Amino acid sequence: MEEKPSSGYGCLSILVSAFIVFVILAILGRNDKSLGGYIALAIVSAIFILMQLNRLAEPANKRRLERLLDNFPEIKESVKVISKTNEVSRAYGSNEEVKTTHYISFQFPDGSRKNFEVDVSTYNIILENDFGILKYKEMDNTLYFVDFQAEV
Repeated sequence: MEEKPSSGYGCLSILVSAFIVFVILAILGRNDKSLGGYIALAIVSAIFILMQLNRLAEPANKRRLERLLDNFPEIKESVKVISKTNEVSRAYGSNEEVKTTHYISFQFPDGSRKNFEVDVSTYNIILENDFGILKYKEMDNTLYFVDFQAEV
């Protein structure tokens, strides 16, 4: 499983967000004597900062899952690539952040088919109708792609 390095922009965006909040609070403090503006700003700021913190937690959660999967046996099967699909989704409340999830369906010797989520580089390398050896792990009825070696 491939791990991508953290960009570090998450921490920067939290710091910039906090700075903007403090600047706005300072401006409001001079111009507005009611607490309504402060409360609304605090709520909006808290939601934004929590969203950024959640984004920062994703790599740690992925590493934790990978450590858990290390305890499960790797399964190897001879398979045929049946199909490749994409799922495009937009982050809640965002018009700019779009996520594409890539899936590959494999057919096993007994005729059963299983879908695996894969990263974009794996998705681009594997071709439909390829035959080869699929390596994967299964934990709590969830399948995790490890590798595919196409036959030449």
